[in-house]
Amino acid sequence: MGERSMYLLKKLKEWVLDRPRLPGKTIKGRYQIVEYLGMGSFGMTYLILDQETKKKIVLKQVKPSRMGTPFGKPSYDYEVAIMQKINHPHMPVLFDAFTERKKLYLVMSYMQGITLEDVIFTENKTFTEKEAFQVIAQLIPLIKYLHQKKIIHRDIRLPNVLEYQGKYYLIDFGLARFLGSPLPREGEVPLSEGRQIRREIHVHSDLYALGHLLLFLLYTTYNDTEDKEEKSWEEELTLSNKGKGIIRRLLQLDHPYDDVEQARLAIEDYLNTPI
Repeated sequence: MGERSMYLLKKLKEWVLDRPRLPGKTIKGRYQIVEYLGMGSFGMTYLILDQETKKKIVLKQVKPSRMGTPFGKPSYDYEVAIMQKINHPHMPVLFDAFTERKKLYLVMSYMQGITLEDVIFTENKTFTEKEAFQVIAQLIPLIKYLHQKKIIHRDIRLPNVLEYQGKYYLIDFGLARFLGSPLPREGEVPLSEGRQIRREIHVHSDLYALGHLLLFLLYTTYNDTEDKEEKSWEEELTLSNKGKGIIRRLLQLDHPYDDVEQARLAIEDYLNTPI
């Protein structure tokens, strides 16, 4: 069987195994599915009603197609261990973790808001340079909180940041790891240099991801031209020297910040300086 046939067979298997549960289905005799929220690389997420507390919370199920792989039970156990260490108002709180009919589930608090991805691409919101740095300034304390607990998120991206009433929240700890733990195998497809940095179990990986997220925000005000010549972000974006310098250090183009606190102080200084 050729590579393409193997790939199509794998995708067909995933489609069959990973079909979302229908609304109204009850899990563990307690959690009733209200709405299917979406699917990531490793899990399927639902809005559910806890029939004991009558509160709406979130149920995350490990994708059945991932069971029996390094991304199944081992990753699930690790995510549980990570979330048991987290107790922060801007991050989901773990309520329950259980197995039912050989399927793995996590139950966590429901975080209101919409993702930064939807803020940009659905609501078409744009961010000035100052506004973009203000978003990062809100995320920095969340990253510092995790790093103080020796946790590296490793997946800080637009879909994993929520905005609600001007406040920002961090979700999805499926790729998070404790500092000092071995680097997990990421699959058969080689990672780009940028993704390799983001997947490192090091404080620099989260800072690098913040730098990329910051660029996404800044590009919301960029007006593309018909000039097909490929240019760097430094050529395309009109930024202050101080802002550009912070981004270069976050992206490790210049000497990287030693830790989140050092980055926080630089961003605080930037926000207190007129552009």
